[in-house]
Amino acid sequence: MAQIVVRPPSALSKAVPMIREVDAPPQLKLLMQSGGIQPDTRYFRMGKAKILVSPPTPRTGWHISISREDHYPDWDEVVAAWYSLVPDAAEREGMMLLPPLADYINVHEFCFQVHEVLKP
Repeated sequence: MAQIVVRPPSALSKAVPMIREVDAPPQLKLLMQSGGIQPDTRYFRMGKAKILVSPPTPRTGWHISISREDHYPDWDEVVAAWYSLVPDAAEREGMMLLPPLADYINVHEFCFQVHEVLKP
């Protein structure tokens, strides 16, 4: 029987820009204040990538949105954001979901969403 080797994703060993929390731009602050974005959501930058991190609610787990202005974030950026910004992410499952087209929402052209998978 083949032995299964557990190791972290190779993306964690890649060099990505430092992640830093910054003030949200004015239009994002308005969305936060009006309830268009979940309360207690935090805003980060990682080089040119913009990241929103929303804490869990009674019905949902952690959620991150990661975007860039001119192209989709690459896999290394998604991995770095999830494992660096979500508490205990190494013990959590995150997924990128493709919903039915009728439920698809595209607010930003170059954005990925990662949602925590909640265990029943």
